[in-house]
Amino acid sequence: MVATPGAQNEAVSYARAHSSAEYGLRVRMRRLRNAAGSYLFAVLDDGYVSGPHENQAAAGAVASTAHALGFSAVMGYPGFFRSQFSDIPSVGRVVNVAGSTVRHDVASKVIVTSVAEAIRCAADAVAVHVSLGVPNEGVMLAQLGHVVADAHGFGLPVLAASYARSQDGVPILDASQQAHAARCALELGADIIKVPWPGSRDGLRRIVAAVDPLPVVLAGGPPGPDSETTSRVAEAKEAGVSGLCIGRRLLSASNPASTITQIVEIFER
Repeated sequence: MVATPGAQNEAVSYARAHSSAEYGLRVRMRRLRNAAGSYLFAVLDDGYVSGPHENQAAAGAVASTAHALGFSAVMGYPGFFRSQFSDIPSVGRVVNVAGSTVRHDVASKVIVTSVAEAIRCAADAVAVHVSLGVPNEGVMLAQLGHVVADAHGFGLPVLAASYARSQDGVPILDASQQAHAARCALELGADIIKVPWPGSRDGLRRIVAAVDPLPVVLAGGPPGPDSETTSRVAEAKEAGVSGLCIGRRLLSASNPASTITQIVEIFER
């Protein structure tokens, strides 16, 4: 059967759109890496999650310092970029489109803004959070799938923060469960997968293997001693992670610039 002119035109239009989207994905994924090829993201979304606090005023300064010292991108919500980080156009931007707060159920993530709004904020990627093991995990997995389809249509990568959590919302120190959560993100089409510390370097290595060849970035987690931060980052690098998503540990560091410098150096080895 010979294709009609209308069908031929539709096929050509689809091929062009698909090619443009693939090109956009490749370019943006490259912009999300630093000169050494690592995905190092300063996460500055805690004002939304936990509310304003004494370190909040330092968020913009920490983002600028991280960028200047070798971090590749900043992660936050649209209002943060517009109000506190609008004057550094060269830094990568990962815009959160899902969220929750500590005021109710921090593990229950809902879509709070759109891919289109992220694009208006000059996003290089969007971030979606998924919690496995909680009552509405199915809703969150569906949200991830829909965001991936929407974002990829614009050539925009998706970072999935996919965690296995206990019923009280705390990430589980179990590599097999965290590997399952990470694998769900891969299966739904995510481009970068953010995971929590699973309790050991070997456990993290197992998670990395579960989603190979996708890049895995480790979450910084709650504030802790500066020495613990750098030692954990070193273990993560040895386990094969491609980068780091760190925020609260930078804001609480005794010397954020020093901690940032050490992290960058670890990923340059």
